[in-house]
Formats: sequence, C-alpha cells, structure tokens
Amino acid sequence: MDTCLCEEMPKCTNFQSAICLHCNRRLCLLHITEHNQFVLNQYQQLTNEIEEVSQYINNEYEKTRGVYQTILSDVNNWRAKQLEKIGEIYESHLQYVESRQEALNNTHQQLSELLDREARQPLKTTTGQGTITPGLWSHVQEIIKRVQNDSTQLKWNSLMSAPLNREYLPMDSSPKQVSSSSDKVRQQKPSSYTLGSLRQVNLRRFRPFKRLVSMFRKVRNVEHSKSEIVSYLERQNPKMPIPNIIASFLVAWNRTNNANEKNVILKDYVSVIRNYISFSPNDFSVLVGIHAFFYNTQIEECKRELMTMILQFFVDNNCLNVNQVIYWFKNKDENAYKGFDGAKQMTAPFIKSLWMNRTDNNQQAAVVQTNVEEREKKPFESL
Repeated sequence: MDTCLCEEMPKCTNFQSAICLHCNRRLCLLHITEHNQFVLNQYQQLTNEIEEVSQYINNEYEKTRGVYQTILSDVNNWRAKQLEKIGEIYESHLQYVESRQEALNNTHQQLSELLDREARQPLKTTTGQGTITPGLWSHVQEIIKRVQNDSTQLKWNSLMSAPLNREYLPMDSSPKQVSSSSDKVRQQKPSSYTLGSLRQVNLRRFRPFKRLVSMFRKVRNVEHSKSEIVSYLERQNPKMPIPNIIASFLVAWNRTNNANEKNVILKDYVSVIRNYISFSPNDFSVLVGIHAFFYNTQIEECKRELMTMILQFFVDNNCLNVNQVIYWFKNKDENAYKGFDGAKQMTAPFIKSLWMNRTDNNQQAAVVQTNVEEREKKPFESL
C-alpha cells in the first residue's frame, strides 16, 4: 500500500498521480503542482541571472569600445604629429643636401671656368709660338695651384654625411664662389639667387612646408601667429630660403576658401614676407618663390590670370620690382631653368599689361604736352 503513496517528504498519505521530471519521484497531484512551480521559479531565476550577466558583459564591452576609440584617436594624433615632424626634418635635410650639392656644382663649374680661362686658353694661345714667357709660366702655375687648393671644397665631409640629425648639420650651407683669378673664395647669402645662379635653380627644392602653410592659414590671432612664424623660421637649420617662404605663403592663401580669410592672409602676413626680402636688384628670390608655387601646386585653370594677380600683389606691396620681372622675362639665355618656359607663358599677360599701362601713360603725357604747347602759342597768335 505504501508503494502507491506520494514520495514527497515529510511523508504524504496521498496517492501518487505523476512522476516529477525534476526529481524523478512519484508524487501526488498537490506535490507535483508544487514541484512544477519550483522548477518554474528556478528557471525564471536562472533566466534573470543570465540576462543580468549578459547585460553586464555588454556594458563592459561597450566601455572597452569607448576606450579603444579614445586610444585609437590618441595614436592617430600621435602618428600625425610624428609624421609632420618627420616631414619637416626630411624637408630640412633634403633642402640642405640639395643646397650643398648645388654649391658643389657651382664650385666645380667656377673652378673649371677659372682653369680654362686663366690657364688653358692663355697656354693654347702661345702654342704656335713655341715659347712660354716666364710671366705666363708663373701665372699658369699659380692658377693650377689655386684650383688644386680650392678643389678641397669638392667633398662631402664627415659632418655632411653624418646621420640625419639636426645637430650634425653645419649651420652654414651657403655655396662657395670663385669669381675670378684675383678673387678669394667668398660666401653668398643662402636665400639670394642672383643672375649667375638662376640657371641652376631647381623649383622642386622650393616646395611649401606644411607647418609653415598651417601657420599662415591662422586668421584668428594673427599677431600670435606672426610670432610663431618668426620663431619657426629662426629655428630652421639651415636657414630656410625665401622661395620656400613665398611658396608656403601662397599655398596657404590658395587653399583657403573663405574670401575674407584670404584677404586677411594677404593683408596681414605680407609684412612678415617683406622682412625676409633683401631688395637687391640681383635677388630674384621672390620671383622664384612665385614660380615654385605654380610648379609644386596643382592648379588646373586660369593660371595666367592668377599669375598676373600674384605678381601685381607683390609689386603693389613693395616685395617685387617690375624691372626684375621684365629683365627675367627678356633674358632667357641667362635665366632659363626647368619650368622657365611655363612660368614665362604665365607671366606674358602681366608683361603685356605693363607695356599697355606705359603706352597709356605716354599718350596721356603727349596730350598734356600738346595742350600746354597750344596754350603757349595762343598769346602770340593774337598779336
């Protein structure tokens, strides 16, 4: 009889009704219902715990996503700054290396010309005579010795080929020049490009500097930005040539879309440009800088109009002399370099406008002179 009773503890006297799948016991209808409720409660409790844990790990994961984005942003910003520094160092070293090689090229050319002009040619002239005068002999020997001594400049010494570190670069990378047999070796200003060196101009060297462009584009606190620019240029080693400054200034202006901001850049920063100009009639640095802007910047349309406007701007602000532009334009044999022809085509409308203005002024002057002469004649005609 007991085997038919409910197996729930404490002992139940009810008859068995079903087998509980939870505990595998035979229970009465009352206890089977209680067991079912208990199981449902346990199920709900486990379900709730699962949801809580799931929500917790989701929240923690979202926190990691936020931290990840912050770290990623910091890493990208750090990378951008490091790349900018590397770019500046690269530009500085590239500028130095190319400037130094250009100086070596000039030195080699000058020594070769000196040897040919003062030694080879005079010696060749006396070849037919069969004799060499003592004076010529001494002169040629002196020239040979001088060229041999000056040829020590045709080397990349240990300082020049040292690892890429600013502290290894010499402060002075200006080219040496031998001008004649009686001249001593002298130094030129790094930023001065005279008629004699225009043929060696490499416009690719005068690319705009990103850091300088970004400083020229600051229009909110111009005075502070001016101080930053001056400090930045003073820190450059070797000294940044004027064409790089001009090209950076023009790129900053060209990349700015807002008309008011463009005017601020032109109006307020031109004084900074003016401080670095030598105003020597043989210094074509500003003109070379303008050409470098066009050579290194992607400009698709209206190049001639843009060139005319820029040239007129620099002329109006006493940064460029009209006679320099005319001389450069008319003397291709002396001034030609890679990119010269393209620059000359873009400059042609500006030159034409100069001649038109001069013609108009001459006509006006002629009219005034004619009127004066007629007024002077009238008193005599009345007699």
